[in-house]
Parts: sequence; C-alpha cells; structure tokens
Amino acid sequence: MKGKRLVVLVILWFVFASLVGALGYLTLKACGIRFWGYGVSWCSAEEMPDNGRLDDLQQQLHTLMQLNGEEAARCEPELPEPPKAQPPENLSEAPPVTDPTRQCLRPEDKGYIVLALDRSASMALPSDIDSGLVTKLEQRMAAGGILGRAALLVYDGLKKKPGHKRLDDLKESVAEVAGQLDPETDIGVVTFSGCSDVLDMGNYSHARRDRMVQKVNRLKADQSTAAAKALSLAVQKVKRNGGGRVILVSDGKDTCDGDPCAVARQNADIEIDVVSLGGGDALACVANATGGKWLEPKLLGQNLQDVLVDLGNKGARQECQ
Repeated sequence: MKGKRLVVLVILWFVFASLVGALGYLTLKACGIRFWGYGVSWCSAEEMPDNGRLDDLQQQLHTLMQLNGEEAARCEPELPEPPKAQPPENLSEAPPVTDPTRQCLRPEDKGYIVLALDRSASMALPSDIDSGLVTKLEQRMAAGGILGRAALLVYDGLKKKPGHKRLDDLKESVAEVAGQLDPETDIGVVTFSGCSDVLDMGNYSHARRDRMVQKVNRLKADQSTAAAKALSLAVQKVKRNGGGRVILVSDGKDTCDGDPCAVARQNADIEIDVVSLGGGDALACVANATGGKWLEPKLLGQNLQDVLVDLGNKGARQECQ
C-alpha cells in the first residue's frame, strides 16, 4: 500500500514539474522571468501575455496544489491532537462598547469623512477574481519553495492580465461618492501602498470634489499594505477637524508589521467602517473596536459603489433624534 502511495506522489510531483516548466516557458515567451523578488523582462508595454494559456495553467496549479496536499496528508502518520490551552479563570473577554453617545450618528460625524484607500499591489488583481484563490496563492508565496515561486508567476500574470481591476472599482466608487454624498459633508482622503508610502491627499469641500476625483483617478497600485499607518493618519485628520468618521477600503491585512486593530482600540471614540474587497475579515476587528461596520460587497451581492455611498450618507448608525 505504501508503495502505491509513493508511486502516486512521484507521479504528482512529475506533473507539477511539467507544469512549472510550462509556466516558465510561457513567461520566457511572453514577458520575462522572475525569481526571489528579482525579475527580467524584455517585452514592450503593449505586448500582453497569452491570457487563455495563463488561465489554464492557473487552474492546473490550483488543482495540483489540492491533490498534492491531500496525498501528502494520507501518507503522513496520524499524530495525537495536542490538548487545547485553557484561558486563566480570572480573565474574561472585553465587554462590547455600550457608550450611549456612540449609538447614533452625531452632527460632527456627518460633517466630515476620511476615506482611507488601499492601493497596494493586490489592488491590481482583476476585480472579479475568486478571493479564495488569491488567499491560497499568497499563502504559497509566503511559504516559499518551488510552489511559492510557481504561485508568484501566476500571481504576477493575473496582475498583468487586461481587464477591470480592483483599483478601477475603487476609483469609480469614489466618483460615485463625490456625486451623491451630502453637500454639507467634507471629505478627507488618505491613500496607502508601500510601508513608507502613506499619503495625505488633503480635504475636499463639495465645490472641490471634482479635484478629488481627478487625483484619485491617477493612483496606481504598488507594493505593500500599510493599513495601520493609514488608519493612524486618518484618525489624526478626524481629530484635527474636530470630529468625523473614517471609511477604510482595503483588500487585505497589514503587511508592514503594523497592528490596525491596536490603532482602532486606541481611538475607539472615532467610528471606523471597513469595506473589504476580497481580503476576508482580516480587518473586521477595526470596525468591532470602534462601533463601525465591516462589509464585504461581494458577500452582500452589492457593488462597491452602492456600499460606499450608503456608508458615506448614513454611516453605521441612524442620525441622533
């Protein structure tokens, strides 16, 4: 029996090696090659990869990763489950926020909103991509090895694939907000990508919203996700303004060793709503700590434009009576 399993594993690894070779050939033929963060490309900007072949290889890699994981699990000896750690008896979970002054939308909250907008590299992925596949690819890349390098090739290919991107959705949504938000509401904008690239793009009254849209439309996806630094800057803007709310739009967790949840807990008097564009509930703790909402438009069957406009006009609570 063990011999049969060994044969199956050898066959799987042979198929995997063939797949990696095909990926390498496609990359060399299309746009270059990249290993361990270093890349060489000889394509012009106008040349595009063979997207049909890329989609096929992506699906094959996804299937092979599943088969390899299942077969390896069958071959490994079963280990006893370690005992679950029990929390000390004198500790309990923190109680939910019950401050009555934060259960409705205050006038100062309605008059000023800061949009904290993610423009990290993953925002260059197609807007309709399956979030589960993205998560698996990112986990493989983080683990390294031959599977990690193959996942990186697929990930980079998806970013180069033509079509509507997550960042395009975000730009269109900001334009909708500019056109439909209450004229009395001023908008602050913070954008973030690399770990040292968190940018305060200023404040915009109703008369200057066209300028805001123009600046947001020039944004390009680049580097990491500095969510904690962006939240800190957004909260500072609210405090300098004398009150307001923050709407954080992101597609993943902080990748710059920051702690967005800690930032939120330290500023629990400022409502922060979180809109997830495929990053799952990685930043849900930010909304929970401040009495805001955590929303993932795809799960709600809504588009980002509607969700963002609704949050901007209504917030997470009804207006105070």
